[in-house]
Amino acid sequence: MTGPELTQWRSEMRLSKREAASLLGISPETIAVYEAGKRRDGKPVRDIPAYIPLACAALYHRLSPWPKG
Repeated sequence: MTGPELTQWRSEMRLSKREAASLLGISPETIAVYEAGKRRDGKPVRDIPAYIPLACAALYHRLSPWPKG
């Protein structure tokens, strides 16, 4: 997932950065960094962790949490 793809997902889901961050278990600042593609120090974001696009897909498709044991 790229920063623009994350922005598109958030837009399609009609979520603010704060709402998306809460659902994904990360900070709104992290959402902003991923979407911008660079960190505050100007270094590029190399990879968005794999769990982020997986969680986005699960939320998009309204999947239920995996049942425990």
